Amino acid sequence: MVLGFVLTSVLMIVRKKTIDYGIVGYSLVYVLLIIGHVIFYEAFDLFITIAFFLRIAYAYFTVKLLGSKITEVYLRTIVFLAIASLVVYALLVVYPPFWEILRFQIAPALYGLNIHQDYYHIFIFTMNIGEGVLPRNPGAFWEPGGFGVFLNLALVLHLIQSKQITNKRSLLFIITVLTTQSTGSYIVLALIFMFYFYFIRRSIASLIVTPLLAATMIYAYETLPFMKVKFEKRSSKVDLDDTRFQARTRLVAAMEDWKTFKESPLIGEGRFVKIEEVEKVGKQLARRSNGTSQYFAVFGLLGVIAYFGAMTRSMKKYCVAHGVSTIAAFISVIIIMVIGASQSIFFKPFFMAFSFFFLFNHTRRRMLKKNLVQN
Repeated sequence: MVLGFVLTSVLMIVRKKTIDYGIVGYSLVYVLLIIGHVIFYEAFDLFITIAFFLRIAYAYFTVKLLGSKITEVYLRTIVFLAIASLVVYALLVVYPPFWEILRFQIAPALYGLNIHQDYYHIFIFTMNIGEGVLPRNPGAFWEPGGFGVFLNLALVLHLIQSKQITNKRSLLFIITVLTTQSTGSYIVLALIFMFYFYFIRRSIASLIVTPLLAATMIYAYETLPFMKVKFEKRSSKVDLDDTRFQARTRLVAAMEDWKTFKESPLIGEGRFVKIEEVEKVGKQLARRSNGTSQYFAVFGLLGVIAYFGAMTRSMKKYCVAHGVSTIAAFISVIIIMVIGASQSIFFKPFFMAFSFFFLFNHTRRRMLKKNLVQN
């Protein structure tokens, strides 16, 4: 992240890019929130503060430098990672012994290059395939559910851009999501289908799709072990009356975040209190796996409005640029929030960038110019 920040900073200077007032105001909101956290909780960590604003700057500089190309850069990246993962995944399904070769002969040579040494990897594929009948597809990400997050995001952006759910890219993203065997990713995929038929295509087919999707999801829940069995196993262990010392599943994390949010609904508790919590209850009990509820707990309503409000503004511009109703922008942000409920993602630079992802996108201007030339 530091190297990325330095590189983008140098490029900003070399290319003589100016800083927009919008990002100054955006950052100022968080400066005030952090001051509030220091005053009310009497806790502060300089390193966490610097790292947080470093992420914002790195994300902003990247968006500023790429401009209107950023969407296509992201989509092409996910297309490459999806195809690469499917090649490896197909080999694992067709020839199971390939896992032994991959895991014990190829991956160890690359292990030392991994910054977070949690899993072996081969850059385009991580050695985290689960223990089911069929392997799960994590792609180049930390786990299959994490891969599903970025695949579903790419699908949303592509559907707004192309308005086609049966073209090559859409089908590639959908098929790859299915190989992740991620419950959260499947739920989001169903929501994306609804999003497409109701708010992008606006077709009479939506009346048929709704019951069909509902029936498919019910069937999948009843028959797929990683959905029903997994959900019932985890939910049966949750005591909603006291979640303090329970394993931090997404449901338990959401309950704990809700308690925190009720104590400080306006500004949240900040990120400094967690340092003390780790020391008291340990790292596992202090962690949060529900990214959406976590953001409410950490930054309160003011932070949520700043973050997702800016994201909505960005998505509105993107939808307008591609001739899609602005209502779709609100729905797409809701989908992103649902995606975030399965992974702690909103403190990652990419999702910070998503708050101003399209503020510098000139797609609409180029489209208008092209239409004028053609006419």
